[in-house]
Amino acid sequence: MRDRRERCVRRAPHRPRPHAAGSSSTSPHPSTQVGAPQSSKGFHIYNLTTTPLTLQAINGDGNFEGTPPIGSVLPPGRYVDFEQQYRSFSSQNDDATYSNGTDTFVVHLHVLAWDNTSSSVDVTSGKDTWSDPNSDGMVINLLEPAGTVINYNSAQAQQQADVLKQLCAVDATATCAFTPTSETTVDGPQHQVGDAFTNASSLEADYTLTERDTVDISDSVDVSATLGGKLFDLVDASLTATYHHEWTTGHEFEESMDAHVPPMTKVWLDDAPQMTRDTGNTTITVGNTTINLTGVYFDSPAPTFNGNWILMSQSINGGPIHRTVLH
Repeated sequence: MRDRRERCVRRAPHRPRPHAAGSSSTSPHPSTQVGAPQSSKGFHIYNLTTTPLTLQAINGDGNFEGTPPIGSVLPPGRYVDFEQQYRSFSSQNDDATYSNGTDTFVVHLHVLAWDNTSSSVDVTSGKDTWSDPNSDGMVINLLEPAGTVINYNSAQAQQQADVLKQLCAVDATATCAFTPTSETTVDGPQHQVGDAFTNASSLEADYTLTERDTVDISDSVDVSATLGGKLFDLVDASLTATYHHEWTTGHEFEESMDAHVPPMTKVWLDDAPQMTRDTGNTTITVGNTTINLTGVYFDSPAPTFNGNWILMSQSINGGPIHRTVLH
């Protein structure tokens, strides 16, 4: 492991600054005592790497209005807020240590007695780096080296899923772009629709099976429509621009048929609905890093079809299942 230290200190001129949400503008117990807290300064630490970072320790004066708990995880593309107190005639100095198990950042936070702020970072292990994009040191970006490129292909579905969920399916500090490469029709998974009808008598029975198969979108990376609304909006816009049609996020396939059910037999309907499969590549940029995901696909119901319905039958005592393809 190669040790490296990168350190920079920024100070801003004295000027009033709005207080972050949740912080107090004065101490809950006002005091004229030297060093009594006057307000808090909010330092935003952004994780712009591609791995979660765990807060391992906070060391120093320890006078905060609020911090994340030790052991909390900062996901990629997110930030946390450290509300460090400002005290008259008393500087506040604290260190927050973040690590992903390989790379370690020690973030130094300073609120000076004359109301100035500064920050710096030591990269004590690993290959990562950092930046401070504003003049007063109150925003700190934890980064990977400039020009970092990560590629995940369709065989690495779990890695693709993790990245998309962390950076594209939620409000994260990242940009995501989906470029469609193909559109085909495929059959969705075969599954039972509705309940089975059981003829437990000794006579043949006629029964009308009427079912509706409600089908939603699915994908190769297991991101649900509920949790991945932002991602699906992005994909929908790309598909509309490329193929000039809107994404169908839900559809009901219907079937009704009369079945002659032998004695001691149960019957039910299966469906393997037709789906429109849109395959493409996703490019994600977070901090210094570009992530390329190839072969990501999204399946949506194809409403111009009516499903692939199959009549299934089986003895109520078990045994082989018989299939009759309807259409």
